[in-house]
Amino acid sequence: MFSSGEIVTFVQVDANKLYFLSAQLPSVCTLPFTLTLCFILLFKFLGFSFMAGMGVFVLSMLANVGLSRCISRFQKAYMKR
Repeated sequence: MFSSGEIVTFVQVDANKLYFLSAQLPSVCTLPFTLTLCFILLFKFLGFSFMAGMGVFVLSMLANVGLSRCISRFQKAYMKR
């Protein structure tokens, strides 16, 4: 159904995704604990003024999600062409 060149491309893409997953998985697993600990310590040391930092964090996270979706749409359109 697929040519040998297409199969090689599929394998290369899948291998790259697995490599990225194996490299990033430990960071992803520990991220909730790290963020929670950092937020607790910031609140302890700064008090309620740390809410300004939380606002910046939430805004930057929302901007990152929006940009990621936009890039994903452009990449899908590019791959179709």
